[in-house]
Amino acid sequence: MTTAAPGYLGVHAHFVTDSYVRRARAAGHELPDGVPAWPTWSAAAHLELMDRCGVETSILSISSPGIHFGLLPGHPLRRRRRSPPAGP
Repeated sequence: MTTAAPGYLGVHAHFVTDSYVRRARAAGHELPDGVPAWPTWSAAAHLELMDRCGVETSILSISSPGIHFGLLPGHPLRRRRRSPPAGP
């Protein structure tokens, strides 16, 4: 009896959705760190790549610059007090 060889575990893969790119650009990140352009990504293309390379499981992480883009203009926490708080 023979068994199939186990597939590889991909431990370094990033996903970059269109929504993520729009939000990153809106926060002032026109380009990702160290890359000349935002890459395109789709689940279907990633699964095809995994199949071609014999990767059974892939661990995805968000791309740089991460998930916190700072507070966007108009966010309530960006409002500054015009005078010091009232004290005793």
